[in-house]
Amino acid sequence: MDVELVEGAGDFLERTREHRAAEPLLTNVISSVASAVAEARRRYEAYWWWLVRDRGDVVGVAMRTAPHGILLGPMGTDAAAALGAAVATHDPDVPWVNGGVEANAAFRATYLGPGSPVGPRRTRPGQRNLVYEVTTLVTPHAPGRARPALTADLDLVTDWVQAFHHEIAPVVADTPEVTRAQFAQRIDEGDVWLWEVDGGPVALAGVVGVDDVVSPIARIGPVYTVPAARGRGYGAAVTDALAARELGRGRRVTLYADADYAPSNAAYRKIGFVPRAETRVVWLERD
Repeated sequence: MDVELVEGAGDFLERTREHRAAEPLLTNVISSVASAVAEARRRYEAYWWWLVRDRGDVVGVAMRTAPHGILLGPMGTDAAAALGAAVATHDPDVPWVNGGVEANAAFRATYLGPGSPVGPRRTRPGQRNLVYEVTTLVTPHAPGRARPALTADLDLVTDWVQAFHHEIAPVVADTPEVTRAQFAQRIDEGDVWLWEVDGGPVALAGVVGVDDVVSPIARIGPVYTVPAARGRGYGAAVTDALAARELGRGRRVTLYADADYAPSNAAYRKIGFVPRAETRVVWLERD
């Protein structure tokens, strides 16, 4: 296995396009973040773009955008082990690893293994996510209606997205200023929708598209319902409305859900989303 640290997001996207096209569902986050960085729509403290080759063919990709941890694309355990050893020599401060269960374990075995320059770390299990894809949408029965968010909704959207990120792990939440700038653009592009009941918004859903591969992907998220309105189907309703739009555009539609939070998993399955894979976060903590 050969592991390479690629200099820039644009070069990384170009050199991994064929691999990502073969695995569009499980590389969609890497694709969308790299695209946002390449187009100067997102900035981070530092970047690492990795690819793994086997006899010249790309068999795995990964990224880290500090202060976040490393996100592994789908890859075999041999590729993940080779990646872990290479990352250890370049980036000894990875705070967490997110990826498929087996790849995650293989990466950590070499990243933290004997002779690694990383040094001793405690590992702590983090969030498990199920990766869903919609097959046939089943529209839920919930009072209210969906509408695109407007510029006038930006304060509300910013507050809700911040609340969403503070409720989940392992996300390191953006500052309110960064969230506001990011979602101002997403609102302008029509990619944030609200669910209204009696003229007032109670839930939101956003979407991010990946269109540089043969099978375009739309990832729904975040999905947030205000606490006082939960349990009434509003999050599922706005998710359904936005997913229907994306399916109509010819995109496959995916989303990620906390595997251990039964209400959201039940809601997504009820409207036609089917689990395709599981990913897991493992925190790497210093003594």
